[in-house]
Amino acid sequence: MKRLFLLVALLLVALPAHGQAQSVWIDDLTWPEVRDAIAAGKRTAIIYVGSSEQNGPHMVIGKHNFIARALAQRIAEELGDALVYPTLPYAVAGNALTRTGHMRFPGTVSLPPEVFFGVVRAVGRAL
Repeated sequence: MKRLFLLVALLLVALPAHGQAQSVWIDDLTWPEVRDAIAAGKRTAIIYVGSSEQNGPHMVIGKHNFIARALAQRIAEELGDALVYPTLPYAVAGNALTRTGHMRFPGTVSLPPEVFFGVVRAVGRAL
């Protein structure tokens, strides 16, 4: 009886709730679900950029990534026709060689501008 209860509990957790809204995050979807979402009218792709940089001694390095994820989801839900691609966690945050900008602080990651814009362009083309 205990095993039956455990099996039923696991099935209830594993099955999506009836009427549950499908995620706007493509990382949460299978490719057929993305295909079906596009066929059902999802026409906007959101590519959001955060960053991994210092924000003072009191704040975590990934603050911008947390904010970017929350805002991208809210925008997609309000638009109603959007899917959100994974948040790009790196941006141009200074020069790594000369330690300018946020690169003066440990933990910051900076991409050279040509690399950053190249990645954003490549993601956009892939969509």
